[in-house]
Amino acid sequence: MSELIQVEEYADLKRDTKSGAIINTNITQLQKARARKAAAITQTGDIEYLKKEMSDLKFMMNEILIQLKEK
Repeated sequence: MSELIQVEEYADLKRDTKSGAIINTNITQLQKARARKAAAITQTGDIEYLKKEMSDLKFMMNEILIQLKEK
């Protein structure tokens, strides 16, 4: 099993000696980071949805304009 050593000047950070990864041992910070990531993913999905809706609206407006010009 890997050993964790303290990262200097950071009470909540430890380094995994086997992989070299920095691990945050502060559970509260970890939970907040996960919540921020989930919110960002949701926001990105919302933005993509709005982009598609705008694209659909532009397409429909162009179709209406084409039909009006034909009359």
